[in-house]
Amino acid sequence: MASNKIQLNESQKQAVQAEGNVIVSAGAGSGKTRVLVERCLDRVLKNEVSLEQVLMITFMKDAATEMKMRIRDRLCEEIDNAAETGNRKEEDRLELELTYLNDGHIATIHGFCVRLIREHFDIFRDYIDKPGLNARSLDDATTFRLKRNAFRIVIREYYKKDKKNEDKSIDRSNPVTYLRYYLDNNVEALQDIVFSIYDHAQSQPDPEGWIARQMQRADSEIPDYWLDSFFGTENHPGELIPKIKKILKATDSFKKKVPQDLLDKISAHTHKLLEDPTRENQIEFLETIGSLSEDLSQIFMSNPCQDLMEYYTFYKNLKADWDDTRWIITQLIRLTQGFEKEFRRQKHFYKGITFTDQLQFASKVLENEEIRKNIQERYKMIFVDEFQDIDPIQDSIIRRIERGNRFLVGDVKQSIYRFRFAAPEIFRGYEKLASAGKEGWQLCLLNENYRSQPDIIHFINDLFSEIMHGDVDFDEDSKLKPQKENKKSDVPRIQLLFNCRIKQNGTEQDTEDPQNADALDLTMIEQEAIMTADHLLKMKQEILDEKDGQPQTRKWGDFVLLCRSGISNIAPVFIREFEKRGIPISAPGISLFECVEIIDLLNLLTLLDNPRQDIPLAGLLRSPFIDLDMDELV
Repeated sequence: MASNKIQLNESQKQAVQAEGNVIVSAGAGSGKTRVLVERCLDRVLKNEVSLEQVLMITFMKDAATEMKMRIRDRLCEEIDNAAETGNRKEEDRLELELTYLNDGHIATIHGFCVRLIREHFDIFRDYIDKPGLNARSLDDATTFRLKRNAFRIVIREYYKKDKKNEDKSIDRSNPVTYLRYYLDNNVEALQDIVFSIYDHAQSQPDPEGWIARQMQRADSEIPDYWLDSFFGTENHPGELIPKIKKILKATDSFKKKVPQDLLDKISAHTHKLLEDPTRENQIEFLETIGSLSEDLSQIFMSNPCQDLMEYYTFYKNLKADWDDTRWIITQLIRLTQGFEKEFRRQKHFYKGITFTDQLQFASKVLENEEIRKNIQERYKMIFVDEFQDIDPIQDSIIRRIERGNRFLVGDVKQSIYRFRFAAPEIFRGYEKLASAGKEGWQLCLLNENYRSQPDIIHFINDLFSEIMHGDVDFDEDSKLKPQKENKKSDVPRIQLLFNCRIKQNGTEQDTEDPQNADALDLTMIEQEAIMTADHLLKMKQEILDEKDGQPQTRKWGDFVLLCRSGISNIAPVFIREFEKRGIPISAPGISLFECVEIIDLLNLLTLLDNPRQDIPLAGLLRSPFIDLDMDELV
């Protein structure tokens, strides 16, 4: 049987053969999965490494399954080839490698951590107050329920303290004060803030240390990193020094307006600061400027010192804002600490651990030097896919088990999980090390696209070159190179449909049909759904070619509709408009109870139970049962 060995391009070959720590910046459709599989199999087939010595971390379980299938298929091909050539020894060796595929060395980061915890459960128990050997992983729904219960218990205690404050004075030691005066008593908003702080802390290698640093910043008169950005650092001077130099160039007419003794004092501070531009001297100078009388301040507000006075004013306002804010930060952190303690108690009661616990406990296990060395010796190759969406605790775990054998693949332009505290700056940090040739890192670029038509690739390159700047630059190395042969198309592959609203006479009107009262009453999402459905009907009816004398048109299965975030709100609207026009559509993951018709029925049932509910009433009045427009509803 002939081997179907995949042909690699030069960039892919470079990535497969690179030694040491390697970071691969792989653009969309550039064959990164192929490279991961081929690099792994290249070493296995050469008998340089066994699959049981390979750790392959993927972002999703489906990706891990696909990776296993690809490796299994290639191994089966090589086993058949060895059998055909009578190489029984090689056949036996590769069949043994097949068995290692099922041992969990290709998994998500959480899968790896769970395996690590199970292998060293005696250490693991010490970090969860010995819940017993039946500790179970908590799913997202259970985790949220326990978090919500923990928050309610903690905030209830603060409410009890608030009730004892009989004169209702502003008590900055109680987060209920922040809730009352800043969040309009929206407890859920406060809960979201606390959850966000807690989740961010848990994404760090040292959650307690991170919380302590935030508390230390809140206790300081002004945070150091603010002062760094304001006054600069040793390597990056701030903007104050150039502004101060203007005083030395002041005109005689300006100097005559300032008393000589004050002018001498300011001049002395200026020369002192220029000789030794420390942060302390800069602050002392600004405080001197701030002590001027109102008349002198007016003089200094004129040229050449206007910029300097504005700089001082900004500094003064910054300090004032910080003084008004830091007590809130302190109380939020203390509330989070109380929540964390209660949440831990809840998890202990249920004998469960969360997904973030899996990472934190695995990190604790790896603090044991003997265990860490054993794992480093176990894995000769470490692969990490979708590395652009790694978070600090995950990167910390991988760094603890590596020994110059990491192969990190990702594309910082495709980082989409910042809401889960992904830190694409970690990927960029390794890229910079590799670009500078430091610490044994190598950088490989994969930008040949095998997935899309050239017309689409050129459009993407032009678009991203204009809009991607700042944290992620779309430079020449980032541009994709189309590898597919360009197929002729009678219709443009890129079509832009605009659904805009313009203001006329102070009100928003639809640009498509401003005179249509019904159209004006539709939401933007409804208009998008109608416009999209009509456009798809038109495309469906277009004749592509003829086959056996019969005109060939597109099938509905040829179309896919991708929506931005908020799919649960958008999909029901599109489903309704598509079904009105007889367009078959399915939206996986959308619950029956999220459909508009079901929501209308639920609103009706809710009002039958309790008619004094405004939101269900408004929904019912807008529904087809009553069918009021917005003006009638108002």
